[in-house]
Amino acid sequence: MTSRTVSSVVALSISLMFLIIFGFAGINKIGSVPEWFIGSFGGTFLATFPGLTLSYYSIVVIELLIFVLLVVSVLRREFLSGNFKPYLLSALLISLLLFVQLTFGQLLIQGDVPKIFIYFSGTLVALLSIRYFEKESF
Repeated sequence: MTSRTVSSVVALSISLMFLIIFGFAGINKIGSVPEWFIGSFGGTFLATFPGLTLSYYSIVVIELLIFVLLVVSVLRREFLSGNFKPYLLSALLISLLLFVQLTFGQLLIQGDVPKIFIYFSGTLVALLSIRYFEKESF
């Protein structure tokens, strides 16, 4: 197996994994703000600023944005070795920022911060893997 093949398979796997994760996460959140979110964050300052609706839908919009960026990335065949990967890299960078936002929320309610840190770390490894296999600079 050539290094170009390995690079392409790694980038495609990362693209599809994150596409599935954020696609399902974002699409499943479309609708009204769920009771569990209101119950969890209703007692925090997020209830007044910026408000629970805006807080919730900011997560939904970011997840859907990441999903769309990854769909575009796959359709543009950015996963192929040697192809520039602006949509894939943007999706992964935005994912890191989303995990920072989610960590903040978990800290407010004394939630499962280590789990979010693992997601953040996995995303960082994925981002650095693409750079390693492509020898790309950001």
